[in-house]
Amino acid sequence: MTEYARDFGTVWLIIGPVYDGPPRPFAPDRRVPAADAFFRIAVRSGAAGEPLAIAFIMPQAPVPRDSNLDAFGVSIDEIESRTGLDFLHELPDEIENVLEAEVSTPWPDLP
Repeated sequence: MTEYARDFGTVWLIIGPVYDGPPRPFAPDRRVPAADAFFRIAVRSGAAGEPLAIAFIMPQAPVPRDSNLDAFGVSIDEIESRTGLDFLHELPDEIENVLEAEVSTPWPDLP
């Protein structure tokens, strides 16, 4: 994402775990929970200053480096549904609702 900050200015990243049920230990006798997947939300300003966002859920499993990132694209609404969190709530509702419902394609140059 360093390249995006260079190319687009400020980029906000929101990253965290996804649990598909009650958290379970990462290993026996450990209290650290193992996530089933991880989400990443990236937000930046568009050419006219409007917020743009992309969101992904990546499995807690090896993903080949040549995988198509589009396969993991989701809406922010889906991440909110799976995590119980509310993102971008400080935006006006008319912008938040549209932005969070979209499954965006990756920005140019996204590996």
